[in-house]
Amino acid sequence: MNHQTTSEAPPPDTTALSALLALGQVPERYPKLFPSVESLRWYMREHREGLVEAGALHVIRGRTYIAPGPFEAYVLRAGQEQAAKRRLASARVCGGA
Repeated sequence: MNHQTTSEAPPPDTTALSALLALGQVPERYPKLFPSVESLRWYMREHREGLVEAGALHVIRGRTYIAPGPFEAYVLRAGQEQAAKRRLASARVCGGA
């Protein structure tokens, strides 16, 4: 039998159970954006639908967990969209397009 092996490891699975973060771990990981659990809870209330659709929120045994990869991607995308809205609103106020 001819077995081929590679030295490359597969990419980490960002949806693995071991990768999920409890809500209390999020401020430790992202202190600039979410300095407290309450700031995270506020963000989750404002963005719940998008976070769920992105695969960033999971409820297991009644507790909410965050999948870091999808969460980061969603927060960045939502922030970019918000920046674009502000730019457009600013252009309207200043008499631009």
